[in-house]
Amino acid sequence: MRVQTDRQFPSSTGKRLRTNAFTFAEMLIVLLIVALLSTLSMPKYDPLSLFMEQLKEKCVQAQLQAYADKEDIEVRIMEHEVWINDETIPVPHPIACTPLAFSYNANGNITKGGTSQCRSDRQTMKIVFQLGMGRVSVR
Repeated sequence: MRVQTDRQFPSSTGKRLRTNAFTFAEMLIVLLIVALLSTLSMPKYDPLSLFMEQLKEKCVQAQLQAYADKEDIEVRIMEHEVWINDETIPVPHPIACTPLAFSYNANGNITKGGTSQCRSDRQTMKIVFQLGMGRVSVR
């Protein structure tokens, strides 16, 4: 709704000036709608998605470290914990993973490809390790 008013403003020419404006209530309603839409459109992360992304990043770091240090780094994904070169990463409580073991060699390649499936109460996700340059992806 636009409020249109014709008011006589003091001016040297004596002409009428028009002002078009929104009311304060209309602006508050629009701001409320924008705020509600922005909260609904924010991504929601569940513990499984966060854990899988963390695991992916840790594996990429291990691959880079193996290449930089020119040494093998072992990775073991177990049901309730993950071992990456003597570091233990606990798997959050409602999540359980299928076992998978491999290592990154001095060139940053993995010794064998494979998939570990992790599941929570609501969903299941996979982390896939591909042969070659040791690419890792979460699906």
